[in-house]
Amino acid sequence: MSGGAWLRLDALAWRSPKVAGLPSAALRWLWIVTLSEAKLQKPGGAFGSEDHWLQLTMGAGGDRKGFRALVSVGLLEVAPALCIRCLEGFHDAPEGTVVVHDWADFQINTNAERTRRWREKAKSSDALVTHSRVTPNAHVTLDNDNDKDNDKKVISNLRTRMNGVEPMSVGGIVRDLARKGNHRG
Repeated sequence: MSGGAWLRLDALAWRSPKVAGLPSAALRWLWIVTLSEAKLQKPGGAFGSEDHWLQLTMGAGGDRKGFRALVSVGLLEVAPALCIRCLEGFHDAPEGTVVVHDWADFQINTNAERTRRWREKAKSSDALVTHSRVTPNAHVTLDNDNDKDNDKKVISNLRTRMNGVEPMSVGGIVRDLARKGNHRG
């Protein structure tokens, strides 16, 4: 049904002051519909105009009063009056373009973009242990076999395992890391 377009939504979004500031449940639903329609736009996160937004959201209760409510709490912005963070992604938006506030901070449109951000984060991170994947500089990963007994979860040194040596326990790795941390000077 989605055609591959997925919307990223914080589980506590409904508690945000902006969303909570909307005076009705119907307007909060209209916000979800707005995000969904924004995800389908090219570029994502922007509507060509207020009329364009109305056309796409009318079936879910979108009207000019709802539009003004979303703008007044800061969930939508209208070019050229964009905040600094929204200007970064929509600096060349024509006057009247409707932009979802902070769209680029929460919505990743392509696998390439998601991969680029992950790699940047991995390069700047000095954490060695991740869940179910290995960062480029990492030596360990968590094997999660969904075993209810946490003691049976093992952090494995992948290089060591490849050489035929048994993997280290969580406690062993923590002790090893603590010792290495104490010798840094």
